[in-house]
Amino acid sequence: MKVLLINPNTTAAMTDRVLSAARAGFGHAMAFEALTAARGVGVVASRASYAVAAQSVLETWAAWRRGPVDAIVVACFGDPGVAALRELAGVPVYGLAESTLRAANADPTGFAVVTAGRRWEPMLDELVAAWGFNANYRGTCAIDATGLGASADPARFRGLLQAAIDTAHAQGAGTIVLGGAALAGASGEYRTPARLLDCLQSTLEAVERRELQPASGDAAALPVPSQGLDPALAQRLAGG
Repeated sequence: MKVLLINPNTTAAMTDRVLSAARAGFGHAMAFEALTAARGVGVVASRASYAVAAQSVLETWAAWRRGPVDAIVVACFGDPGVAALRELAGVPVYGLAESTLRAANADPTGFAVVTAGRRWEPMLDELVAAWGFNANYRGTCAIDATGLGASADPARFRGLLQAAIDTAHAQGAGTIVLGGAALAGASGEYRTPARLLDCLQSTLEAVERRELQPASGDAAALPVPSQGLDPALAQRLAGG
């Protein structure tokens, strides 16, 4: 199975982390190719940067022309551009948040999310409600840092994350989701009586089970004109 990983921000170190964690955990069953957005934001940390990242997902995919894949994973917890890419790609497109929160929701004791960036708290509340997972949701504990802190100041970042994990467990979460591409492969670094879910691992497990069927990929049948877009994306939207 060949899986394309798309990092919708421009930080190549995050792409490298995701790719390394993917190969370490699933390289026996999957071949991976990873892409980093050429244009956009360095980290997704607000509604505005989320909107930019959604377009970056589409541009990055549109410019990629190196053969077929079996699935695509958008490597940003929050899933910018996932629904839109499903219209175009013609293969299953997985988001880290949707896949992992679906797995976490199976825990009747309740689940929480720990992530980086305070502005993610209301954004994730809205996604959880939209997917119908509110009954078991115990909230999001976001640290006062972005995913860039994982490499800029790793000791402080880990300390903040551990404190947030402790808070989430104290609030009654039996399962805690580590949400964010910067946290891929990091679950072993933290201690808690709760079950920790690595968002990349949970998503690739969903890919391995083939949980999603391809969306229609029929957006090309409804071509639209555009102006000023990246040429590759403009071509795709025009039906090319």
